[in-house]
Amino acid sequence: MGTALNAVWALYCLLFAFAIAAIVLLTIGENPVEILTLMATEAFGNVRRFAATLSASTPLLFTAVATAICFRSGVFNVGVDGAFVLGGLAAIFLSHSRSLRLLEWNYPVGFYRCGSNRRIVAMAARRAFGKV
Repeated sequence: MGTALNAVWALYCLLFAFAIAAIVLLTIGENPVEILTLMATEAFGNVRRFAATLSASTPLLFTAVATAICFRSGVFNVGVDGAFVLGGLAAIFLSHSRSLRLLEWNYPVGFYRCGSNRRIVAMAARRAFGKV
């Protein structure tokens, strides 16, 4: 019963969001059916567009998972998206810094120091030693 109720609630929230979007579109003088159809076609029109949608949403999904891990371990962290961007920048820097002749073991150390992995390790240690 709980799963069916969750599905109904999710459908209600989706329909409510579409209704708000339709009201806003009508307010600015646009046709809501045409705009929402265009959005759905551009996001899910064919396999290539669906793959692009998944590719664009992957960083958001990783950020949501990182936030869920933080909240589940009892840590309040509002900087997950910034840590994600910083980790990406560190990955770009380290992948293009072959000319600096860094040793291979410096790559994981660089990712640890610059990315959000540090927070995950700290949360796992906190959880393991019962400090939650």
